[in-house]
Formats: sequence, C-alpha cells, structure tokens
Amino acid sequence: MPNMIEGSDARATGLYASFVPGGGERATRFQPLLTVGLLCLLTIISYVDRSIISLLAEPIRGDLGISDVQIGLLSGFAFILLYCTAGMPLARIADSGNRKWLIGLGALLWGTMTALSATADDFRTLLFYRLGVGLGEAALVPATISLLADMFPIEKRATPLSLFFGASILGGSLSHAIGAGALALSADLIASGEVPPGFAPWQLTFAIVGVPAIILGLSFILFVREPARADPDHGKRVRFVDTVRHFFSNWPLFGRFYLGIGVYQISLFGLSLWTLPYLVRAFGFTPSAAGLLITSTAGVSAVLSAAAMPFLASRLIAGGRIDRIPLFAAAVMALSVPAIGVAFLSPSLPLAMTAACIAFFCVAGSYTLPQVVGQHLAPSTMRAQFSAIYFLVGNVIGAGLGGILIPWAASFLPGKAAIGPGLFLVSTAVTPLGIYLVLRSRAAFPQPET
Repeated sequence: MPNMIEGSDARATGLYASFVPGGGERATRFQPLLTVGLLCLLTIISYVDRSIISLLAEPIRGDLGISDVQIGLLSGFAFILLYCTAGMPLARIADSGNRKWLIGLGALLWGTMTALSATADDFRTLLFYRLGVGLGEAALVPATISLLADMFPIEKRATPLSLFFGASILGGSLSHAIGAGALALSADLIASGEVPPGFAPWQLTFAIVGVPAIILGLSFILFVREPARADPDHGKRVRFVDTVRHFFSNWPLFGRFYLGIGVYQISLFGLSLWTLPYLVRAFGFTPSAAGLLITSTAGVSAVLSAAAMPFLASRLIAGGRIDRIPLFAAAVMALSVPAIGVAFLSPSLPLAMTAACIAFFCVAGSYTLPQVVGQHLAPSTMRAQFSAIYFLVGNVIGAGLGGILIPWAASFLPGKAAIGPGLFLVSTAVTPLGIYLVLRSRAAFPQPET
C-alpha cells in the first residue's frame, strides 16, 4: 500500500508538471498554492452542498409530501449526525494515512450524494443521500489541518490557515446566493426544454450543485502531492483510546480552551440562525432582502475575521507567545456581548447593522482559534483527531444548546421580534462562562522562555 500511494503521488506530480511551464521544479514550487486554492474551493462548495436542502425545502416538501419535522431532520440532524460521528475515525485515517486521497474521495462522495439527491422520490432515500453528504464532508477540515501543518513550516502557516478559514465563512455567507443562482438556472433550463422532461427545478438544482465537488475532488487526487510527514512517528496508527487519554491528560489546556470556545459558539449559532428572521420581524424586510443585507455587511465582516484571527494567532505562535491566544480570545469574546446588545436592541437599522458587523467579526474568528492551537500543540499523529474533537464539542454545545436556549429565552419576552433580545440574553449569560474557561486554560499553554 505505501508503494502504491507513493506511486500515485509521483504520477500526480508528473501530470501536474505537464500543465505548468518550466516542468517539475516549477510545478513543485506551485504545489502549496495549488493545494490551498483547491482546499478553499472545496470548503466553499461544501457549505453550498450542506445548506442547499434549506433553500429547496418548500418544493421538496410539496413534491415528496414530507413534513416540516422531516425537513428539519434532512437539513440539520442528518448532516450533523454523520459529520460528528464519522469525524473521529476519518481523522484517525488523516493522522496516519494519505490525506490527499481522504480529502479527494470525501469530495467525490459528498458531491455524488448531492447530485443523486435529484433522484430521491421519498423521505428515506433523500435521508440516505444527506447522510452520505455528511460522511463525505466530515473528512475535509481534520485532514486539511493535518495536511497544512506538514506542508508549511510554522512561520508560514498563518496565510494558508487564514485563507482556508476565511473561505469556509465565505462559503457559509454565499451558500444561499449560489444555491439560489443554481435554482434559477435550473428553472430556465427546464423552461427552455434543454433538459429531459420530468425534472423539477429542485431536482436539477441538486444535480448542478453536486458537480463542482466531484470535479474538485478528482482534481485534488490528480494534481495534489501528499506532503511528507515532519514527525518521526509518521505512519504510526494511534489508537482512539490513546487520543482520548492524551486529550484528558491535557484537559487544563485543550479541554478548557475547546469547551470555552464551544460554549461561546452558542452565540455563533444564534447569529447565523436568527439574524435574518430578526430583520424580517423587526424592520419589515423580505427574506431575500434581509439575506442580501446580511451577506453584504455582517457576512463580509465574518469572512475578514475568519481570515484575520488565524493569521494573528499564527503570528503569536511564530513569535513564541502562544500563551497570549487565550487572552486574545477572551478580549474578542467580551467585545461581542455589547455588540450583540446594540445589534438586537437598537431601533436604528444603520446602528444595528454596524453592531452586527462587530458581533459577527468576534464570533466568526473565535471559532477558528482552537483549530490553530490544536494544529500547533497536538501531537502530529493526533492533529486531525483533535480537530474532530473540537468539532464534536462545538456542534453539540453550540448547535444543540443554542437551538434550545435562544427560542426558550425569547418565549418570555414580548413582541414578534423577541428572538433578537432573546439572543442577547443568552449570549450575556453564556459568554462569561466561555471567557472563564478560556482564561483558565492559559496557565497550561507553553510559556515563553525567559
């Protein structure tokens, strides 16, 4: 198997070199740029494919005769179930196996499952395909974290990490716009008779948005070279129990920091889910107008933050001051609370959106910091698994509790726009706990040499 993998990488590099003027040497020089570029495109497409179900919910519900509860299972639970549970075993493969193949095959799987969703004629079939999307996407981030750590030395990791995480937030911000464009294209193609009869626009949309992941997955396998492992333990398969034992033996560092940011993700989940409905209810926007406003303001802020914070954190690490990351995180978390308050309590739309930009900047960037810490401080044979642990903690706490606490708090408040003040109350309650845990972790971080 190792020889086969090495041979595949050699053929991939040769194939890539044939397209690059100057031959193999120049191709090798462009490998990092190509790899990061493909990873950024993959993470953008992954957000489109995971969120497309919510955009197509109404026509799917009408054609397949399924309930709102079943739509909720398709758009949330089905994806999260596989995304979280499959994350650990796939991360174990990434920590000891070939990450190029893992990412490429994962993209092929989720793209194929998205495209096949066009053929679903009942709830069970569509649920199966959505589970496949979650399984394929579960490999992307943990394997990327591990791969970039070996492709770039510590002093050069800031830029690729910033680009990748910035692209992930960009994908989340643009997913509905891209999906809406695919839906409009589907309707035009059907109306013009350019596709066989019998296809509904929602079916053709699934097929259209699934194709880019398939193309990018094949490109990743063909043109990306697996980087050499920098650690002498390369190839060592670490047992899951060893990873768990190492994590809990370093609980003061990883446990507190991951849990603190995980608690704070309740605010991230709340902002992502409830900002649009709040604008509709409080200011009378249509859903499409509210989505455009959020994307062009707070969405841009979130993308900038997701790029800037990993860059700044990586610069702290390169300067030997990784112990300052918890202080940096705590300050940003504290700033978000008054920003959320102004965003969801102010009657002035310009003031509310300005504050929303600040709030999105704080929460979107903080989400990336545990990935940077894990990439640097986790053993190389466990980096991807630590990334998967963080995703598990963040999704269970952020999406799980956030989905319950915010509407529950809003139910005690008057007015049709009570979801906004409810989000502020929950954020005010949970953020101090997150800050406390993050600050408590600082003592366990490596301290600068005196």
